[in-house]
Amino acid sequence: MNGFFSMDGRISRKELFRYWIGALVWFFISLAVSSIEENTGAIMILALWGVNTIQIVKRFHDMNMSGLYCLGLYFVPFYNLYLLICLLFVKGSIGSNQYGADPLSDNTDAKK
Repeated sequence: MNGFFSMDGRISRKELFRYWIGALVWFFISLAVSSIEENTGAIMILALWGVNTIQIVKRFHDMNMSGLYCLGLYFVPFYNLYLLICLLFVKGSIGSNQYGADPLSDNTDAKK
C-alpha cells in the first residue's frame, strides 16, 4: 500500500474489509455530528466518500482492472451489484501486475 490517500498500488480483500469496518464507524460518528452541526457532518460524509473511492480503486487495481470501473459501481444499476460482489469475493491477481506488487506477497523486493 503506497499511502492511504494515493490511488497508486493495490490492496487485498482483507484490507478493504478492514477499511470498510472503520468507514462504518466513521459514518455513524458523522451522523451523530450532523445531528449537532449539519455542515460538519456533511463534510465528514463527503470526506468518507472520497477516501472510500480511493480504496475501491486500489481494490480494482488488485484485480488488474482499471480504476474507472468505480464509475460503474456508482452509476450503473445492477452492474454495481456485480462489481461489489467482485470487490468482496474475487481474489486479486497473483504476483505483480501493471498497478504494483502483490499486497499478499512476502517478497520485500517486489514492494520497492
